[in-house]
Amino acid sequence: MKRLLLGFVFLLSFLIPQGFAAASSPPSQLIIINTATNKLAFYENGNLVKEFPVATGKSSSPTPDGKFVIVNKITNRPYYTGHIQGGDPSNPLGDRWMGMDIYGTPGNTYAIHGNNNESTIGNWITGGCVRMHNADIHWLYDRINVKTTVIIKRAQTSYQAIASSYSITLDSSSPVHSTPASSSSTGRTTTALNVRTAPNISATRITTLQPGTTITIYETSNGWYRMSAGNISGWVSSQYVTSSSSQPASNTKIGRTTTALNVRTAPSISATRITTLQPGTTITIYETNNGWYRMSAGGISGWVFSQYVK
Repeated sequence: MKRLLLGFVFLLSFLIPQGFAAASSPPSQLIIINTATNKLAFYENGNLVKEFPVATGKSSSPTPDGKFVIVNKITNRPYYTGHIQGGDPSNPLGDRWMGMDIYGTPGNTYAIHGNNNESTIGNWITGGCVRMHNADIHWLYDRINVKTTVIIKRAQTSYQAIASSYSITLDSSSPVHSTPASSSSTGRTTTALNVRTAPNISATRITTLQPGTTITIYETSNGWYRMSAGNISGWVSSQYVTSSSSQPASNTKIGRTTTALNVRTAPSISATRITTLQPGTTITIYETNNGWYRMSAGGISGWVFSQYVK
């Protein structure tokens, strides 16, 4: 009987297509870098958390394609080639370094790092590393764990398609916004309009909406709307939006935190922490989801655990 079973398994090995690979669930953290668009996307549990502009390798030293891992994180790494100390404003690596195991290196050759010239971001100009705005690398560095997967590819396609080429399935829905609350209003863009991560012109650009795009508006802040359009959510200048209401609808709720409370990108304890609110912080509540509130406080928006809000 045992020989018969082994023979059956052996036969199946010839019948099953060898090139078939089932799509796997996404890792808890994932970075995708598209060197065709010079954009870096940070995913958590399959959900897009944030997108950043980057600089990548020039034609003579392109950033390698492939699937890699973050193997170290270093603050104020010296620029050994130029004999520049770590933390020096002239250091082209900036003050944050996340080394990758590209070509089997131990994280000392290729990395995602900061810069000493912000104007280079968006260009193909590096020796093969991935360069970020210093404010952006600070944000990402504080959240990324060692052993996080990094996929680098030059492709005129979506992040989902890039991940799928490595048998990883991503959720295309927004991590912060799920179902629009009944208190929202709608608007329409009057021109091509940048969506940003915060209500100011220096915040990272997420994408650009086309003229005539319908958006859902949740709140206003100093001439900016916090909005969503399809799977996109962020902030846009209200100057270029026609809307039926410039204020949050009256059936939003006001709450106050009873303890130090983490704000997260999704209604889950495993979602990325955006910041921590102090006890007694007043928040505006837009909807509830399984014991969580989607809220805003000043320029901060995300999800908090409702148990610690009164």
